[in-house]
Amino acid sequence: IRRHIASIEEGGAGKQRIVRKFVLSLGNGRVYTSLDDFTDIQAKKEMAKLLKSEAETKKLEQRLAELRYRYSRGDKSVGEEILDLEASVEFSREDNAEQRNKVIRLETK
Repeated sequence: IRRHIASIEEGGAGKQRIVRKFVLSLGNGRVYTSLDDFTDIQAKKEMAKLLKSEAETKKLEQRLAELRYRYSRGDKSVGEEILDLEASVEFSREDNAEQRNKVIRLETK
């Protein structure tokens, strides 16, 4: 069974592997998992921008986690950087949410 699952994950037997880059629910049961799902060109472009922004946000979150760990281990010199990053992450998350809504509006108009 494990070999069969591994062959499916690798796209086994010449089959194309389906890779989910994201999950975007548009309502009415429609869910997009690929840029190829989009019918509106502008929505597709905006989704590509959103994916890049979300990747950058993830990097900020990882850096913040590292700094928090250092702080918990006694390195108080990172305190200001933690505060700055927390503000940046919060802004980035809000911006991503607005961008996601914009994508949905463009695709469902």
